[in-house]
Amino acid sequence: MNEVGNKCAQVKRQLNAGEPLTGDLLNFALELVPDARGDKYDEMFASMTRKLKAGEPLGDYEHHLMVAVFLLHVRLQAAAAERLESDG
Repeated sequence: MNEVGNKCAQVKRQLNAGEPLTGDLLNFALELVPDARGDKYDEMFASMTRKLKAGEPLGDYEHHLMVAVFLLHVRLQAAAAERLESDG
């Protein structure tokens, strides 16, 4: 597993255990939350960012987005880049 995959696994484990993220893992997770785009999701993303920074648990839907969408996306993206690199 690559560095991104390891970070994703650590973030997922800590969020599933209800543990706050700190340091590099917190910064990594915050990078995954989309920035304001001027749409109906702005407040939810802002709420996720606030909760992560404060060490508060995410709501059920927020947790789902982080674990099943954002973390999965970045893991797949890193794996694809790694494959392209090794094929090149």
